[in-house]
Amino acid sequence: MLKKSLILFLIVLIFISLVFSRKKNNKSNFGLGFAISPTVPLYKLSLYGISKGGMGFELAAVTNSKWKDKEDNYYDSIDNVTAEETFGDEQLSTATGKTLIFGNIIFRISSKLFVYAGPGYGTSQKFNEYDDPTHILGEHGKYWVEADEKSESWLTIDTGLKFIAVENFGFELGYIAKPSAVMFGANINLQY
Repeated sequence: MLKKSLILFLIVLIFISLVFSRKKNNKSNFGLGFAISPTVPLYKLSLYGISKGGMGFELAAVTNSKWKDKEDNYYDSIDNVTAEETFGDEQLSTATGKTLIFGNIIFRISSKLFVYAGPGYGTSQKFNEYDDPTHILGEHGKYWVEADEKSESWLTIDTGLKFIAVENFGFELGYIAKPSAVMFGANINLQY
């Protein structure tokens, strides 16, 4: 159902763009974008520039940095063995932090619609949350440490559409191959 809705949305977006793009856009675009995924907890921040000729470049960073509650509760000097065997603390949960970086090429389809695609590099690291009954570590005795498992890295692809609705504002619809995620977002656009 989500795929059919997504395809229908793209068709409508392209149709609207083609209908209202009769005049040629002779301006360059520069912008800042933010997108989120409704299916996977990911957040995307991007910076892009598009020339008058319709080609451009986007640099994007994607993360799920909200996986832990507060930075103060993270201890990089404590490992799993110390937390469990030395302190005797109980493991409460496990979370995976992910970071992806993309370099996308942008092409103009019409005066308001652009397609982008590019390669990316992703890394992930697991973290464990522990309960300290003495409340020495972390807020309310809860704290995070990096798991003993090795971090993972991979190559991936980012692709999507940017729709510049008005001169200073636009929308974005994208897809990241790994981890598989649909991204919806908004762009603050400057034309010059």
